[in-house]
Amino acid sequence: MIQRSTLILLLVFVVLLAGVAFWQRTKGSEDVEETPTVVQEYLFDINGQVTALKITSAENKVVELSRNNDGEWELIQPKNVETDSTTAESTLSYLSSLRVLTKLEEVEQDSIDLSVVGLDKPSYELSITLNDGSIILTKIGNVTPTDSGFYVSGSGRGILVVDKYGLQSIIDMLDNPPIMPTPTMDTSTPTP
Repeated sequence: MIQRSTLILLLVFVVLLAGVAFWQRTKGSEDVEETPTVVQEYLFDINGQVTALKITSAENKVVELSRNNDGEWELIQPKNVETDSTTAESTLSYLSSLRVLTKLEEVEQDSIDLSVVGLDKPSYELSITLNDGSIILTKIGNVTPTDSGFYVSGSGRGILVVDKYGLQSIIDMLDNPPIMPTPTMDTSTPTP
């Protein structure tokens, strides 16, 4: 049989365990705070409204696209080339998903040396024409020191850091415009 002292110790242990459990439960409910949800901000709010786009580099390379009457993209610059409208549409879909990573506060903006972020002489300028005729102008500066974004400004929003991945796809059109590939002839001889 269990000795009386062991039974008393077991009873004291159960009471302490119940007290701790009760204390933790009531303390835990007092400390619960709601976690604020972060609203993702995007550079442009242009879902399906883009009718033309022009990107210009500091070296005066230009790619300009416009929607024709059939809703297909066609290259204005470079001239006299057939446009791969599917590639253009795919690349331009990044416009509506360019995430703002950081907005430099207005206090900081007064003290920012624009040459450090590359916005005194932007590397690229982006002009977007919407179906209502309005034009959004955006200057694109240097890549951030962490290599995660570009410094951008325009549209009265101050200086922002925008996700590099999507914006780089649009910038890459300067070197690889959405030109329809030319078919190659098969010069191999058939085997009998």
